[in-house]
Amino acid sequence: MPVGATEELPAMNTVNCYKCSNPAGGRCPTCRRLFCRFHGETYCHECQPPPPLWKSLLGLFRRR
Repeated sequence: MPVGATEELPAMNTVNCYKCSNPAGGRCPTCRRLFCRFHGETYCHECQPPPPLWKSLLGLFRRR
């Protein structure tokens, strides 16, 4: 390697999603897993609470 050239090393302080290799954007408050924007919002997909009952019922009566 020439003098003064720098070798690119992978970032050591990046953390990845528990399901994929995307950078994590949040941590689940229940199980403490790191997740990306595709695998969680406030909670990871496994700990995501069910939607409120009115949203479930609304989906049943929505016109198609």
